[in-house]
Amino acid sequence: MAVPGSVTDLAARRPSARRPPSGRGARPPSGQASHPPTRDLTGLRRAIANRDTDELARQGHPLPVQERLVLAVAVIVGLAATYWSFAHRLPLLITDAQSHLVIAHRIIEGPNSGIGQVGTVWLPLPHLLLAPFTVSLFLWRTGLGAAFLGIGCLAVTCLATFRTAHRMTGTGIAGWSSVVVLLSTPTILYIHTTAMTEPVLLAAVSLTMAGVTGWEAKGWSYSGGEIMAFCGLGAFCVVLSRYEGWAFVAVLGLYAGVSVWRWKGLRAGMKAVRIFATAPAAAALLWLAFNALYFGDPFAFQRGEGSSEVQMAVRRSIGALPDYHRLGRSVSTYAWVTQAMCGRLLAVGGVVLMLAYAAGIGPRLRSRAPFAVLAMGAFHVLSLWSGQTFMSHEYAVRYGVVVIPVFALMAGWFAAWMADLVRAARKAVGPAWADSGLRSAPLAGAAAFIVVLAVVQLRTAYPTALLHEGRLEQQRTVGIDAAAKFVGSQPGGGRVLIDDTANPTLMQLGMPFARVVSSFSGPTWTTAMAGLPQTVARWALIDQATSGDRVAAALRKRPQGWTQVFRAGSAVVLRYDPTSDVGTSDVGTSFMSGGGAA
Repeated sequence: MAVPGSVTDLAARRPSARRPPSGRGARPPSGQASHPPTRDLTGLRRAIANRDTDELARQGHPLPVQERLVLAVAVIVGLAATYWSFAHRLPLLITDAQSHLVIAHRIIEGPNSGIGQVGTVWLPLPHLLLAPFTVSLFLWRTGLGAAFLGIGCLAVTCLATFRTAHRMTGTGIAGWSSVVVLLSTPTILYIHTTAMTEPVLLAAVSLTMAGVTGWEAKGWSYSGGEIMAFCGLGAFCVVLSRYEGWAFVAVLGLYAGVSVWRWKGLRAGMKAVRIFATAPAAAALLWLAFNALYFGDPFAFQRGEGSSEVQMAVRRSIGALPDYHRLGRSVSTYAWVTQAMCGRLLAVGGVVLMLAYAAGIGPRLRSRAPFAVLAMGAFHVLSLWSGQTFMSHEYAVRYGVVVIPVFALMAGWFAAWMADLVRAARKAVGPAWADSGLRSAPLAGAAAFIVVLAVVQLRTAYPTALLHEGRLEQQRTVGIDAAAKFVGSQPGGGRVLIDDTANPTLMQLGMPFARVVSSFSGPTWTTAMAGLPQTVARWALIDQATSGDRVAAALRKRPQGWTQVFRAGSAVVLRYDPTSDVGTSDVGTSFMSGGGAA
């Protein structure tokens, strides 16, 4: 017998006039596609039965009390995480975080500021959202502006995840459990205090999931405008955030199309896919057009300077891609990266719960849309196998963060399942339950489960691997960082020449970008690289250990007048003195061979 109030009995409690035809003798109206057997439509029937009473499916209405509370909790936890991160000097630990801040700041400040400064390789949305938070030099130099954006993204992610879990199971316990998993995973908290691109991606993915599950909760009856607003806009942001998000959008769109096809017929399914795909397809085309306009190649992000393909080609040539064309090893590598980001409890527990669900154990979900998140993990495995990326215990470990939302949602499903069992026990006991003093036991049990889950996750999922990667990067750049700080502290002004792609240390310079001559400086940079560095800058920073330092190459062509004034390891600071520029080819060459002293 079905248990009243359980996840598996929602449809039986609220009859609907729009149930699909069932039974052996049922036939579809003439001209309509026949529906699959009733047992395959359990989730859809539950969603249709609840479409009028599901408060979370009514888009545009004021937020319910629980959702406001979720937002408040997420903001408070985000602020606490920011305090912890800054107290331990961690926001700028990862070099890529500094690079993202530089890109965002040069969009609004510098001799060639504008949208073209977004660059290629990295997708633009995270930098465009971050740019307003870097207007203040204090917010930019400290990274605090990125933390403010991260707190906003964390709040959006938690709200959308709560909404998705609630729609998937029909209970707020699942929503709160999923949110608690997110907020008790230290890697999630830490990365939201940095300028990395994952916070924007997770927020966009979560919004898209919430939109599609809301669409499904209303019986796939959204209008074209509603699909665009509640699903397409989120997918648009996903496509412009990170490349693994493209796989997520493709799988989610396919899920929506197939579901609508099964419910309303092939024509309706194709129309749904077309409407859903409009916004993300436009985003992809905009990115191709941007690359063609500013870099002369629509696929510059894939095969241009600094792209992953170029970087991995170097590794492949020296045999430094251990996962290349080895599928088993690629899966193993990504599994390790995932558990390093999730913590062993969440990673193993999430996989076990997904396997249990696939085997038919536990209550059925109203929507399977969130499983599309796994497409991002599959994207990374394929990238490892095809040699498009590289991961290890000291490089790119953060890529495992993207699958955490689906593990959090499975934890919510498990909590809903346990709530069903409690309801079943209460029904079996009958009136004696009320007389036993256990009336509040289900609520107390749910609260205890959530608290224990949070404590265990916080203790077992410390972001050790991510911080280890950042500290290794910091050790590798200690010399050039010291050189940058030296130049930034010098009085008298003058522009500084530095190859920011080889030496990403502009944050340590602490200078307005009008005083920096680098790859984003347009004609000024071109002049310096053409053999006339002395005409555009007074200072130059080079790293003798970096073979691709283009400033070092330019100074080798024309070293006259440049004198070494500071050295830190392999990093060298040079100052141009026109009085010593005698025009001979041997003057000033000592600094290129490591000679000279500050």
